[in-house]
Amino acid sequence: MVAAPLTTGAGSLPAVVVSFSAIRGFVLRVLVIALVIGVPAAIVTFMVSGRSTPLYLADATLLIPLAQGPIDLPGEVPAAVEPMMAAAYGPVLKSRTVLEDAYARLAGPDAPPPTARELAAFRDSIRFQFEERKRSTLIFVDVEGPSPAAAIDRANALAAALVAWDDARALADANRGVEAVESQIEAIEAELVRLRASGSRANLPQIANLSVVAANLRQQAAVARAAAVSSRGNLEFLVPASRSFLIEPSPVVDAAVVLALVTVMAMVVLLVRAGLNRRVNGVAGLAEVTGLPVLADLTGGATGRAAGTRPDRFGPGRPDGRELSYLKAHLDRMLMGGEVLVAGLTDNTAAARVATALDTLFSAPGSTTTVTVGPWLLGSGDALERATEADAVLIVADPKETIRADLRRAVQWLGRSSANVMGIVAASARSAR
Repeated sequence: MVAAPLTTGAGSLPAVVVSFSAIRGFVLRVLVIALVIGVPAAIVTFMVSGRSTPLYLADATLLIPLAQGPIDLPGEVPAAVEPMMAAAYGPVLKSRTVLEDAYARLAGPDAPPPTARELAAFRDSIRFQFEERKRSTLIFVDVEGPSPAAAIDRANALAAALVAWDDARALADANRGVEAVESQIEAIEAELVRLRASGSRANLPQIANLSVVAANLRQQAAVARAAAVSSRGNLEFLVPASRSFLIEPSPVVDAAVVLALVTVMAMVVLLVRAGLNRRVNGVAGLAEVTGLPVLADLTGGATGRAAGTRPDRFGPGRPDGRELSYLKAHLDRMLMGGEVLVAGLTDNTAAARVATALDTLFSAPGSTTTVTVGPWLLGSGDALERATEADAVLIVADPKETIRADLRRAVQWLGRSSANVMGIVAASARSAR
């Protein structure tokens, strides 16, 4: 007689099972790699980064106030300069004219002109940013330098050169307005000379009108000359550069980046290896893949009972039945006699020795339980029939050599055939030979 069939859940296997022990093992392996490889690499990076040439960054702030509304003045006053968009100052800041002016302010008026390489290096060290606000626009001139003082001087010189360029632009625009008015005056005066020379009285009204126009243009020219003299650009020096920041090297940041990269690479390598590894890798992997309990660990490790207390060991040499006493006690609790089929997946060497040891334990007088060795579960068509006919089935698998897909397939077939699978016995086929 046998007890009611034990429900093992073999027919419905989880697609993905991740245990806390697997996560803990993965994290521990990553930490070990990070400590063994990442920490020395971070230390070397810290030392090398600390010896590199320092680089500082300083910034000066310029202001572009919003254009004010029109002011009612007697007569027409020409605008001295038209405002520029803030983004247009970016290319101007890196232009040759501004760079040469800033270089001259740094080196002095008697210094030789900079070379093309020096200007290119100066241009590469500049960063341009602007921020538009409701009442004004701020322009930030960031410049790199080999020392704090050099970065500050470069930022201030470049900002001053940009302000000077904007003032020169305003003066040039104002002078062009003056020239336009003066050219009109010259043309009208030439026409007046021609009309007066004709001596015709019919030209008197036209001469009078042109004289009035010429007088108005002279007045406009005077106003334009006054505006040109006092013309200035839209930029105002708001905050000069007064301090700098170290941007390179940053040994702590560089070391942290190297340590993080080594950790990420270790995680990627371990995940790729886990994805390419087809084996169950450990006794815990047998339970994770199948969803069945591991009743005994005879590989030299320890699993213990269902609660995980007492270990069963499969020592070298011929197995002793006393080492499988816990497994026999478990079968006694679940069965009341009958046939226990012990079967491996693709090799019955370990299964035969486990069956021999169990048969020795069940050979006591009065025992109604028999232990037999079944054919390989994946090597014979009769394996499922034998498993179905048996009262209980024990699967013997090597946790280091068993392929996950083979073990999952075998348990699925047993579940479909309604076999009473009690659990798995972990035993090494190599040590059993």
